[in-house]
Amino acid sequence: MIEIKPIPVGYPAKEANLLKVTILPFSTNATNCGTFYELFSKTTNEEETNFEKLAEGNYYLTDDEYNLWSDDNSVVEDAVLNHLSLERI
Repeated sequence: MIEIKPIPVGYPAKEANLLKVTILPFSTNATNCGTFYELFSKTTNEEETNFEKLAEGNYYLTDDEYNLWSDDNSVVEDAVLNHLSLERI
């Protein structure tokens, strides 16, 4: 999961501080791909750590983003972060 600068999500607003990005399956001759993202609130107390899903959705890479992607998945992560106007910590 990617730590992000906390942002309010939902109503009533809760603070999202983690982003999880999953690359959706695609064929070997594909010219684009999609992602499934989830925003979480991670809270920790003395006894346990809790994760609450606050939002989810899909994002499809642009042709330029897809062409930049090679063996470094940070390109995909950065595309989703940019699309959602989130900031990685």
